[in-house]
Amino acid sequence: MASNLDRYRSDLSALVHLSGKMLSDLHLRHLKDQKRLNKGQEDAAKQVGGSFERDYQHWYTEARAVLSQLVPDRLQEFDQLYRGDGKRKTVDVTEGRHDKHPSLLRLRRSAR
Repeated sequence: MASNLDRYRSDLSALVHLSGKMLSDLHLRHLKDQKRLNKGQEDAAKQVGGSFERDYQHWYTEARAVLSQLVPDRLQEFDQLYRGDGKRKTVDVTEGRHDKHPSLLRLRRSAR
């Protein structure tokens, strides 16, 4: 029978893996938009393509659960950073906030 510590390690490892996949998706899109994607990166982009939008809600739920168990005193801060106020229609990266829900995030490929 797995201990709580083993379960936490497993959950955290899965969360880190998912986070890396989502980050790779965003990074590879950026390289593609900059026309700096090499052949190996093109293949990787096909594998992780769309993972940010597809996995964001799952990531948020899991990250919040991990934080509530490991550092509950930081949960309110996490909520403030990621939930936002719901009134925003645009994203301004200079604000340094994380309230960029996928429904607000639209890569402006069509505008280019």
